[in-house]
Amino acid sequence: MHSLSSLFRLVQVTPIITIIRYITIPVIITSFIIALYILIYRYYERRKITELSTHNFGKYLLFGLLLGFLLPSLSIFVAYLRGEYIILSISNLTNIFLRDFTISIFFGILTAVFEEVVFRGVVFRLIEEKLGSYIAMIISCVIFGFLHLQNGSDSFFVGITVSVISVLVTAAYMYTRNLWFPIAIHFAWNFTEGNIFGTPVSGDASFPSIIVSKLEGSQWFTGGAWGIEATVQTVIFSLVAGIILLVLCHKKGEIVQPYWIK
Repeated sequence: MHSLSSLFRLVQVTPIITIIRYITIPVIITSFIIALYILIYRYYERRKITELSTHNFGKYLLFGLLLGFLLPSLSIFVAYLRGEYIILSISNLTNIFLRDFTISIFFGILTAVFEEVVFRGVVFRLIEEKLGSYIAMIISCVIFGFLHLQNGSDSFFVGITVSVISVLVTAAYMYTRNLWFPIAIHFAWNFTEGNIFGTPVSGDASFPSIIVSKLEGSQWFTGGAWGIEATVQTVIFSLVAGIILLVLCHKKGEIVQPYWIK
């Protein structure tokens, strides 16, 4: 009870105006991206933009957040069991921490919305219409994986691991034909790695985190400076989850055939 009271007092004195000022930009940009996507494809394709429908929004959000939390948590747990994920401390809930943590969440939402709209909503979806689901998945996931190497890694294995994670979120989109599911997975994944467990996210170690930690040991199981994404266990967990979703896509009839087979 005492800790809850302390947290409440901290939230009360946190400079709300400062937080609002910093989160205004990601909120505006996120809204602009969604609005632009809807306007362009409503005009270009003359259809209802069902992939951003809020029907079943709560369900997609809940399951996406759970899946996006579970998978990186499992990868970090493997590193922990091997003694390679080391907890240093728990962050103090200061005004500055709460401010930076809140701002980080909104920029995380912006990143998830932007990347999923571009890679699932545009690249994958448009290629899928002509070349079918599997070819579109391969092309879009390889592009997604190796574009992430611009974050500061020249490792081929990093490109492969990010591409495999991309298979998972692409399968999530295919199963629901709704972007909110992969957006939720993407956001929760980054939030779990960076803001909860304090590990680098695609090479970025600047996230304000609840747990202050370090990864130390075999790069195969820690990902080195890139973070837990670039590990053997992440590839395995993501691949298993992606395959399960693809099997469900088959059962649901969501696999699109290439134009020469239709």
